[in-house]
Amino acid sequence: MGKPLRWWVIPGAMVVLLRVVTLDGPAPDSAAPKEAVPAAAPLADVALLEAAARRIGPVALDASAAARIEVATGWAGRRGQMTVWRRIAGAREATPWLEITPRVRDDGTIPFLGLAAGRYDFELTLVDRGRTVLLTGNDAAVPGTVVLK
Repeated sequence: MGKPLRWWVIPGAMVVLLRVVTLDGPAPDSAAPKEAVPAAAPLADVALLEAAARRIGPVALDASAAARIEVATGWAGRRGQMTVWRRIAGAREATPWLEITPRVRDDGTIPFLGLAAGRYDFELTLVDRGRTVLLTGNDAAVPGTVVLK
């Protein structure tokens, strides 16, 4: 690759990545449970991408500061849409802090690493045979255990 074209690599890669991230994929189907991940299984290797686009990792994360999300074990193996709001001064922020699509482990838990200590509201939407179920946990302390009902 010639020197004049080298600077196009990073902007070009960013455009491709942006398009991949914004593609509308199929909605998660939590109605069909997959084989649940054993709760005793180690978390997958984690790699970080810093702002300068350099890969760091795999890294070891401290699981003692994790939020442990608990739901009924009947949801094991299912994937749902989770929204997390940060609480400031006793009130929920207007904009969600995070929106993710986690899978429930075989013991009915979802380990949640990397969330800063504080208070949060959690909502998990699951689909069961065409019926949408909303599980919530409000004003929950992190790190700690959050039971969604």
